[in-house]
Amino acid sequence: MNYDNTYEQEIDLKDLCFYFLYRWRSIMLVAVILAVLVGGVKVARELVSRQDAELVQEQREDYEEQVVLYERNLASYERNIESFSKNVEDQQIYVENSVLMHIDPYKKPRANADVQIRLAESEWAYIPDSMTQDPTDSIVRSYGANIVQGTDWEPIEKMTGVDAIYLKELVSAGWDFGSNQVTLEVCYLDEETAVKILDEILDQMISRKREIAKVAGDHTVTVMNRSSGVVTDLGLADRQKQNSDRIDNYQKLLTDKEKALKDLEEPEIPTTLSWREVAKVGIKYVVLGGVMGGFLIVFFYGVIYLMGPKLRSDEAMKSQYGYRVLGAFSLPEPTGFLCGIDKWLERLEGTSERPSEDTVLRRAAVTLQNHAGERKEIIVTGTVPFERLEELSDRLMKHMDGIRLIPCENLNVNTNTLKQLADCSGVVLIEQRGVSLNREIMKEKEMLDSLKRDVIGCVVI
Repeated sequence: MNYDNTYEQEIDLKDLCFYFLYRWRSIMLVAVILAVLVGGVKVARELVSRQDAELVQEQREDYEEQVVLYERNLASYERNIESFSKNVEDQQIYVENSVLMHIDPYKKPRANADVQIRLAESEWAYIPDSMTQDPTDSIVRSYGANIVQGTDWEPIEKMTGVDAIYLKELVSAGWDFGSNQVTLEVCYLDEETAVKILDEILDQMISRKREIAKVAGDHTVTVMNRSSGVVTDLGLADRQKQNSDRIDNYQKLLTDKEKALKDLEEPEIPTTLSWREVAKVGIKYVVLGGVMGGFLIVFFYGVIYLMGPKLRSDEAMKSQYGYRVLGAFSLPEPTGFLCGIDKWLERLEGTSERPSEDTVLRRAAVTLQNHAGERKEIIVTGTVPFERLEELSDRLMKHMDGIRLIPCENLNVNTNTLKQLADCSGVVLIEQRGVSLNREIMKEKEMLDSLKRDVIGCVVI
């Protein structure tokens, strides 16, 4: 048999939530029972285990080993974190303040000069012929090896505003014993300042001549091949990258150690060694049991809600079966233990008003008369007992003019009702919440649809 409509049960989330909330007593009861049961069983087991002396001793030794390992790891992580934090900070300060780290390696300004060292002719008379080493070599070494350490950096600091520690890495020196020359190179952010620094170092270098001559002999110092300009220094590019990578590496190590410290868990005292731990475990399992109990009963109610065979509300008659609701009786007022919570839930849901049955029937009668049109005889049927159908039909007719309501037994089981449906001009259904079965209502609908009988509406009691 084919029908024009298919009917599917819709899930109203609001209705589902309040369906659960109105059952708060049973949910709380099951949660408390399961909480006490699970917590009690766990505590009982722990108390039994405390009676085993061998087990207690074994757990004590294991716990002490874990504490020692924990304290060792904790101290190591804290020490490493402090060290890496200092490394990161120092490296960042160096990169920020170092002039060398801010020089463009592909356009590096520099100034350089060669310094020629010659032993005076008068000094050669005192050199024995058997001497194989050039005596000038020691003088060249004295100048070259002491350029950075022997320079007074204070005037250069005043000139540039840069600390000596960062100025020293801008100067490089080398020497050649074959040519008796010292090579000096200075770089800076600009070529002009590089030349000034070079001049200052050369002046101080020459000024040390008398001091060195007292020890090494008379000699001449001649500045040669002075030049300045911009060059490409790939070695400097590599050095800058290495310093940048060093910060990243320190930061990664620091992050790893901080994560390891965060993940480090202090060993828990076995319950066999502490009454406090027994209490904590008991509370933990009480909470766990309560949550489990609440979840299970809510799941159970959810299954009933979805699979429940009975009519839940007047809204279901409209949303599930497509019937016009002429009127719906109010649910009984909550009574009993903590009924104020149920009343608060009703106010929250918007169902706290309770019109009387006569008020509902009067409005239902007016609505029925408005939609009845020219119909004079209307059958009243449903899955409720026939006596209830008669009573409600009589009460409805008191508020209507010119319309006769004919109560008929459940058309699903009564053949006479089917016969009367053939001659009727309209049908009103009466169903009861929590009693009328959905499958019976569906059978009614299928029969009425097959007979093409017009259902004016329904009353939900």
